[in-house]
Formats: sequence, structure tokens, C-alpha cells
Amino acid sequence: MRHEINEVYEILSRIKLQLSQLSSFTSEQPSPSHAAKITLELFNCSTQQIIKQFKLNHGLVLNGEPSVQAVIAEDGELEVNLYKGQPLVYIYVNFKNTSLDTCINFPVAEIIYKGNLLESFIECTNDKKKLHKLHGDFLARRFLAGDRLFIENFKLATTVQANILKFYLLCVYNSVKYSTEIQFSELVTLDLLPKLVTSDGKKLNTREELTNWMNNLNSNKIVNIISYDDLILISRLKHNTSLVDESLETLKEKQPGIANFREKLSLEEWVGDAVV
Repeated sequence: MRHEINEVYEILSRIKLQLSQLSSFTSEQPSPSHAAKITLELFNCSTQQIIKQFKLNHGLVLNGEPSVQAVIAEDGELEVNLYKGQPLVYIYVNFKNTSLDTCINFPVAEIIYKGNLLESFIECTNDKKKLHKLHGDFLARRFLAGDRLFIENFKLATTVQANILKFYLLCVYNSVKYSTEIQFSELVTLDLLPKLVTSDGKKLNTREELTNWMNNLNSNKIVNIISYDDLILISRLKHNTSLVDESLETLKEKQPGIANFREKLSLEEWVGDAVV
């Protein structure tokens, strides 16, 4: 096993040298084909479809799920843009008390939604317990849509295993995003590495499965909200009905099912000098 890992490590080192010679791999701008795939799907939905599908006008409860009742109207101002940054890695996450301790967000779109507060929310009872039960704990105004991968027991991996998986993910991601073929040796497999798990619980056991997952992400008609940001406390909003009031304190992002995390990095920051 040790012999195989060292061979894989050497192979990935050679692949890194190939990637370093391709400046396009470090570009933050999505390729035309990458943009076209997403535009054909999410961007062809109507404003009302997007608001209803993602419940953008609902509050958010502590576990990152939408509230029972809406907080703002459905006729607000919607802005949807292609996500131009890198995937985001969350380290030491607490995800539903499972062994999934690392989360990688792969956003495809950034969404901003602004609307007027509903009269039903403004007139809602001052009973705090009922208020939170119906409308949640926060109202989000910025969203990231896409999908997520989790890593199982990544904190238990050896340094070599962790570094190989990091760079492996970066290679496959760049290969898919920039439509560039990378020659992987048959030795480069996921068998000896921490397991990658999709948001619906499926384990990706081969490079082909990982590549297909990333390809499907860009062409899938159904993406999910993977991050809520620019959060306002519902309790504060109840006593200050202007969403444009600069005195309203905003809180850091929340993600569905994730109670907390220790650190947030871009994919390239996380990979760092994993293979030297």
C-alpha cells in the first residue's frame, strides 16, 4: 500500500508540472463552454420559478433550511450571475453529527434577491417562539447555487493521503472546467484515499464518477442553494421593517445542514503545495 501511494504521489507531481505550464488553469474567468452550459439551464428559468424553487423570499432556520412561511414578497428584484470564483472548502465542519468533516462547495451561480416585507410578517404576533417557528431565525439576501462534495474522516487521513486527494480534486476540477484532457495513470485511483460523498449520500469511488459528477453539475437543470449570506436576524427585522437600513447588523454565511466550521478556503488555497 505504501509503495502504491508513493507511486501515485510521483505521478501527481508530474501532472502538477504540466498544469503549471498552462496559465489558463489559474484563470478566474469561466470558459465559454462552461458558461454556456449553465446559461442554458438555470438562466433560462423565469424570475418566479427561481424565487419559488429556492424559496428566496423565506426565512432561514438555524439548521440552514427554509422557514415555513415567507417573509418578503415574490415580486422583488432578482439578480442572477455566473459564479466566477473557485470552489470553496470548509474545514472541520459539523454536518448533522456525521463523519463527513470537510465540505467543498461548487457554486455555479450567485443570486441576490431584494423584496418588500409581507404584511403577514409585519403583522405577525410578537410571540418570539411562534415568530421563529413560522419565519425562521434569519433572512438571507445573497445566495450561492450549485452542489457540494463532502470528505469522510478527512482529519484521520495521513499527510500523503490528504495531499494526494487535494491535488487529485484540483486536477479533475480543472480538467472539467477548462475542457482539458489530463492523462491519469491507472495507479491514480480513489481506493486508498478518504471517501468523497455527494450531497445526496452517494460515494464517488472512481475518477470517472468524480468527473461525471462535475460535468453534471454544470449541465444539471436542478441545482441547490449551498450557501446563504448577508443574513439579518428575524427578530431585528420584526422591529425594523426597512431592508435597506444600514444599521441592520448582518451575520456571516450559513449552509444547509452545517452547524459550524473552523476555516474557509478557496480550492487552490486549500491545495496549496500539496504536491511539490
